[in-house]
Amino acid sequence: MPAARIALYPGYKAQRTETPDELRPQFELVRRILATYGIPVVEYDGEEADDVIATLASQAERDEQAVLIVTGDLDLLASPSTRAPTVLTTRRGITELGRYDEAACASAST
Repeated sequence: MPAARIALYPGYKAQRTETPDELRPQFELVRRILATYGIPVVEYDGEEADDVIATLASQAERDEQAVLIVTGDLDLLASPSTRAPTVLTTRRGITELGRYDEAACASAST
C-alpha cells in the first residue's frame, strides 16, 4: 500500500509528477475499450499497479501459466516478487521494447 511505503520512506513518491489533467479522461476510455474486447481490468484502491501486476504474475506462475509482463514502469523490474520469465518495457511509445529476462538481469548486475 502506498501509504505504508510513504510511512517507511517519506520520499517514496517525491520524484513523481502529478498525472496531467489531459491524461485522466483517457483512463476511462481505455477501460471501455478493454471491456469491449473482453480484457479484464484489475484495480485495487490504494495499491500500486506494479504490486498488483507482480501478484497476478506470481499467481499465474503458481498455476503453471506462461507469464509475460509489458510495462513502462522500470520499478517493476526491481520488485523481488516479480518472477516473470520475461518483462518487456516500453520505450518510445510501443515502437521500441526493452527485453529483460533472467540472463539480461544477470549480465546487468555484474
